[in-house]
Amino acid sequence: MSLESSIDTSIRGHCQDNNWLWIKLWPFVKGFPDRVLLCPGGMVTFVELKRSPDEKLTYIQEYWCASLERMGFRVLRGVSSWAELEARVST
Repeated sequence: MSLESSIDTSIRGHCQDNNWLWIKLWPFVKGFPDRVLLCPGGMVTFVELKRSPDEKLTYIQEYWCASLERMGFRVLRGVSSWAELEARVST
């Protein structure tokens, strides 16, 4: 299991505990964010996971993140832990 898979598994459990939906997107489009987070109240957030906070997004990942933001969606780049996701969603 890769470190990114471990991060995903941890986050998925915490999301279930908080009644959030953590949806893995099938990679139909190269570079599209890894997950969609759906929270009560209609909040939709696209999430790009990374093994460490210092890991950079690829050009195509950055392209998709910027495109989604221009459409009005919230995008979190480089999430590497549940604590980070929870803190960034709360702001």
